[in-house]
Amino acid sequence: MPAGIGPWERHRRCEAGENGERRINLWVSTRASLAIQRLAFRYCVTKRESVERLVVAEMNWMYIWRQAKGRYAVTDKKPGEKT
Repeated sequence: MPAGIGPWERHRRCEAGENGERRINLWVSTRASLAIQRLAFRYCVTKRESVERLVVAEMNWMYIWRQAKGRYAVTDKKPGEKT
């Protein structure tokens, strides 16, 4: 166990937020911050919900893209060229 972390600290970490939540602390550009604010206003959700939706949508898109890439392999062959 790292020095300085007692049972009270572990308990506090377990109880932080709802089940399965983690805190991230980061700086973003003003442009990104304003874009998140506009998205939140447009869809009547919090900025947190906007960021969560963006991340989940991107992960879903990556999953779909990987599935399609495996199904339709890209080759360097020209159309009509035999192997």
